[in-house]
Amino acid sequence: ASGMSCSPLLALLLSFCLITAPSLLLQAGDVERNPGPTKTQMQDLLTLDDLYDVLDQLHEVRAKWYDLGGSLKVRASTLDAIKVEHRNAPDVCLREMISHWLRQVTPRPCWNAVVVALCKPMVNEP
Repeated sequence: ASGMSCSPLLALLLSFCLITAPSLLLQAGDVERNPGPTKTQMQDLLTLDDLYDVLDQLHEVRAKWYDLGGSLKVRASTLDAIKVEHRNAPDVCLREMISHWLRQVTPRPCWNAVVVALCKPMVNEP
């Protein structure tokens, strides 16, 4: 059962490996000598321009948008306002929460933060 508890994380990592990593490798030039995305690339700042890429990766956990937002350090008051304004509709609430998170200055929005948030028990447990 523990192997299944992190399935959103595994989906995100698999998607990263299949979609994002190859484009980073092509940009880097020499595929044979390049081991893949670096720790720095995982920590590169995400912006509002990345909104739909992030949403595509997090679609599977949209029902846990509130907990995910908490794990991404979005303020509870902001999450509560999103919940009320959008009547807790998962797709809309996830979009608004991610949009807010991408505009935060601290902590920095990056893929590494998403991976860490997905590993939190409150996001992973059914």
